[in-house]
Formats: sequence, C-alpha cells, structure tokens
Amino acid sequence: MRTSFVRFIAPIAALSIATISLGSCSKDKVKESTADTSASAGGSPAASEAPAEGSAGSNSAGELTASTPTAPPITVDLSKVVSTPNLFYTAVGAGSFLTLAKLLIAADLLETVKDGGPFTVFAPTDDAFGAVPADTLQAVAADKDKLKKVLLYHVVPGRLTVADLQVGDLMTAEGTPLKITKVGETVLVNDKPIAASDIATSNGVIQVMGSVLLPPDL
Repeated sequence: MRTSFVRFIAPIAALSIATISLGSCSKDKVKESTADTSASAGGSPAASEAPAEGSAGSNSAGELTASTPTAPPITVDLSKVVSTPNLFYTAVGAGSFLTLAKLLIAADLLETVKDGGPFTVFAPTDDAFGAVPADTLQAVAADKDKLKKVLLYHVVPGRLTVADLQVGDLMTAEGTPLKITKVGETVLVNDKPIAASDIATSNGVIQVMGSVLLPPDL
C-alpha cells in the first residue's frame, strides 16, 4: 500500500532547470522543456511561444501561468516547489498531478491548497484524468462552479493518513461524503483503491488515486 515518497517527489530536482507548459483546460498535452545550458555561458535560450488566451503556460523564469476567460492570469513561482512543500507545490513537483494543478488554478482554488488546511487530498494522477472522456472533462472544466465542486469532493479537512481512514462515510469539503471501505489491507475510496499513500506536505497529506472521484449528483 505505502509507496515511497521518493517515487513521486524525485522530479522536483529537475524543476530548478526546467519550465513546464500546461495546455488549456480543453487540452490534454503537457509540455516540459529544459532550459538551454548554454545560457549560463552567455548564450540565450530559444524564445518560447506565448500561451494563448484561456490557456496555461510557463516562462523562462520557471513559472507556471494560467488564465481563464473569466479570470486574469495567475503566476506560480516553481522555485518554491522545494522551499515551500505545501499541497500545491508538492503536487506540481511530483510531476504526476499536472492536470490536477491546472484545474485547481482554473477553479480559483490555488490559494486554498497553497495556504489553507490542513487538508487530506485524494489526488487523481494525470493518467486518471486521461481516462475521463474528453468531452466530460471539457464540460466540467468549462463550468467553474461544477469544476470547483468536483475538485472539493477530493478534499477532506484534516491530516489523515491511511491508518486514520475508517470504514464508513468521510465528509468532504464539497459537502458530500466519500465512502471508505477496506478489502484486506487495501483502502478503497468510493470503491477505488488508493494507489499510493501518505505523501506528507506542510499543510496536509496527499493520498494518490488512480481514478477521478465524482459526486453522486454529477
């Protein structure tokens, strides 16, 4: 059940020399580029293409930026991934939750996961979001209220390890409970197993999910 934290946090080191570009909420591709090492010798890296309106991207300073049609661009300093190990930066640094990070920004939940808490986040991986039909994901992403509802359904107040999870209902920040069950030593959330457990952050815990969880009324 318990997966080494190193497996998920190892990509953090690469972020000191890399920039990340995320597509808009209607795109699935994630581009990662490494800064040209010749810059340190006086050269200059190639200019990157500016993100289109309503998309997310990165700049040469190693920042994640995102904009939506209803909100001004938001800039996230990736240099803080190492120095500020909160839920958001830990998820970004792990390299497996870039879609989740993009959607949190689009739903105006960035400050909540950066500075709020403590929370336990049942975090779907990029592969989990990739398994959601594209039209369904796009429809949810286009509706900020619905998107926020779905994301908050993955968040539980408090710092809960797998050992703390008891069989029964677990109330989410969205207001609808998750169902916790167990099969042997495997803990399931809404009948979906936790893929990796207990990634500690400064303001909570990440439990890794291989599936996206949807509130029953969606």
